Amino acid sequence: MKPFKPVLLVLLIVPAFVGCKLATLLAPDPRPLVSAQFKLSKAKKTAVLIDDYMAPIQSPELKAELAQKVAANLTEGGALRAGDLIGSDKVNDVSKESDEGKKNSIQRIGRDLGADIVVYVNVVDFNLQSDPDNPLIQPQARAYVKVVDVASGERLWPIDITGQPVQATTRMEGDLASDTSAKAQATEKIIDKLAAQVAELFFEHRED
Repeated sequence: MKPFKPVLLVLLIVPAFVGCKLATLLAPDPRPLVSAQFKLSKAKKTAVLIDDYMAPIQSPELKAELAQKVAANLTEGGALRAGDLIGSDKVNDVSKESDEGKKNSIQRIGRDLGADIVVYVNVVDFNLQSDPDNPLIQPQARAYVKVVDVASGERLWPIDITGQPVQATTRMEGDLASDTSAKAQATEKIIDKLAAQVAELFFEHRED
């Protein structure tokens, strides 16, 4: 009997391996689908407005980045088209206060932007070390989200006047006081996660 050749063994194993990988790729995603909590109109100009009244973010650049990432997630998720969104640079430049130093309303800011709809995100907590007794970086961010019709000033969603709560948390090893690279990475991760969770309110997605 002829000896079993290694080449033949490889030819038998490779298709089996490829078949397993292909089956894995074609298998349905087991994570449950989560429906959109509110559907934005693609026929209206929409602005994403980030507010942090108590200044938990303490960085205009990070607020601008959060707005950009919320907008990007909205378009990637199909909630809006790129042309429906008012640019975040324009939103950053519009005056948020009156000449008397009073805070402008969401409706007033939206009107100045030429927006029909404002997705208002009020960040109330942004903390890279949520547990002061633990040296690990444990980022946490909380926000409340509203959708406001600019023409009427009406809150379209949610019913609760405070807004829809969103909470994002991540976990990273590293000492906040001494590890600057870990701090930067943690900041980016929590911004990314908060932006994704805000945007996912408006389109169907898989549960994390």
